[in-house]
Amino acid sequence: MKFFLRTFFTFLLSIIAFVFIFSFYRTPTLIRFSNRVEVYTILDNSNAKISIFERGDNPFYTFITGESCAIYDLSLKEVLSILNGKIYHTERIDNNLSIYGYSKKLPYAKQAFGKKINFQIVIKDGYLLLGTPVIYGSY
Repeated sequence: MKFFLRTFFTFLLSIIAFVFIFSFYRTPTLIRFSNRVEVYTILDNSNAKISIFERGDNPFYTFITGESCAIYDLSLKEVLSILNGKIYHTERIDNNLSIYGYSKKLPYAKQAFGKKINFQIVIKDGYLLLGTPVIYGSY
């Protein structure tokens, strides 16, 4: 009985360690849209650490709280279709149109405009910027 319990607990601890370690190994969600993704780790309410992830990089990121990427080869309609996203708010900032919405396909979310949102798309000259839950930094 002692051997069985020791073996069982060793096995259980091994599974827990495996799940814990590999839960940090994940490729950014937005890599399917671009070869280069900015990955955010929020330090406090107004500061984020921004790291660059390129296709083929080691996907070891801990506590990711957001991502963004530039999209050059898809239209707004195509991106919204892929995300199956619902638009909740739009606003014009300088010469750019900024769109906020929600998609069940994206992992991060925050409250804004009285709704739960998890994507922001900015239409720029010739390309789109996609961020989840929003784009941090300047655009």
